[in-house]
Amino acid sequence: MKIRILYLDDEEYNRKAFYANFRNRYEIQLCASNKEVLDLLQQGNQYDIIILDQFKPDITGFDFLYNIKLHYEPVRIVITAYKDSRTLKEARREGDIFDFHFKPWLTEELEDIIQRAVNYINWKQNVIP
Repeated sequence: MKIRILYLDDEEYNRKAFYANFRNRYEIQLCASNKEVLDLLQQGNQYDIIILDQFKPDITGFDFLYNIKLHYEPVRIVITAYKDSRTLKEARREGDIFDFHFKPWLTEELEDIIQRAVNYINWKQNVIP
């Protein structure tokens, strides 16, 4: 079974690049807005990993992930152009995100983060059946 990843970014170029680079290894769902994500989750779609851009016009990625965390349990990864390490470390420490990566992302670096998330998912499934 392929790992299911939901990738949220309002920039079409980033969505296309993510799909092109990862479609052969993972089942990918692309979204351009928070509403699309919420609609998919409310329809019962489940994802192992959610990756999203930190900056959104209506809500920050961290706040959005926190709200998702209240109802769903995917591994959460943030991609950001902002280098405020205090905010990122705080969000990571509070458990709202598994990891983060800075824009522009390189395929190899993002793949490493995704692979660590997959390893975590596999470990969690073995420890908590």
